[in-house]
Amino acid sequence: DYGADQDTDVWALPISLKYKTDKWSVRLSTSYLRVKSPTFVTPEGDFIGDENINNTKLVTETGIGDTIISGTYTFLDDRDYVIGMDVGARVKIPTADEDKFLGTGKTDYGVNTEFYKTINNWTPYWNIGYRWRGDPSGFNLKNIWNSSIGTDYRFNDTVSVGISYDWQQKTTRFSENAQEVSSYLNYQLNANNKLNLYVVSGFSNASPNIGSGLTWIHYY
Repeated sequence: DYGADQDTDVWALPISLKYKTDKWSVRLSTSYLRVKSPTFVTPEGDFIGDENINNTKLVTETGIGDTIISGTYTFLDDRDYVIGMDVGARVKIPTADEDKFLGTGKTDYGVNTEFYKTINNWTPYWNIGYRWRGDPSGFNLKNIWNSSIGTDYRFNDTVSVGISYDWQQKTTRFSENAQEVSSYLNYQLNANNKLNLYVVSGFSNASPNIGSGLTWIHYY
C-alpha cells in the first residue's frame, strides 16, 4: 500500500534483448503495464506524492513502461582471480506516460559494481550501485544508493535456485528505504531455452508486499 489506505497493483509484460561476449553484455528492455493505484506512486515504487496521499483517488492505467539500456563489463573473472568483479551502467529513458503515473517522465542514470565468487555449486555475490534521479514536475527525487547481497546454488546443469536481500535508499522525505527479499528458480529446458520463476516480498512501505513473475529466455 506504500503507506496509503489503498493498495497498488501492477501487472507487467516485460520484454528484453541482451547481447553478450566474454567480457561485455548489453541489454535493452521495456514493458507493457497495467497499474491500479492512487495517483502518487509509479510502478517502480517512486513516490511522487505528498503527505496527503490518502486524499488521492484510485485509478487504473495501461501503457508502455520506461525503457532501460544497460551495459556490464567483466573487470575481473573469478576463474582467474580470487574474486570476480563486474562494473555496469544504465540509463532509464522515460517512455512511460508521466500523466498516467506510469513513470516519472525523467531520465535516470546509474552505475553499479558487483563482486562474486563461485565455490563448487555456490555463487555468493554483493552488488552496490548509485542512481542519479531526474526530477518530475513539482517533485524533488533524491539521488540514491542501492545494494543487494545473495547467492545462487546450482543443483545440476538443468536446475538452479537463488535468494537475495535488496535495499534501496528512500527517494523522498515522505517515503522509506526499500527493503525486499527475492528468490528464484531457473530451469533449463534445452540448449536454447530457459524458464525463470521468481517471488518477491517487501519489508517497508517503499516495497511491494508480494510479487511474482515468470520469464522465458531464448538464446540465439
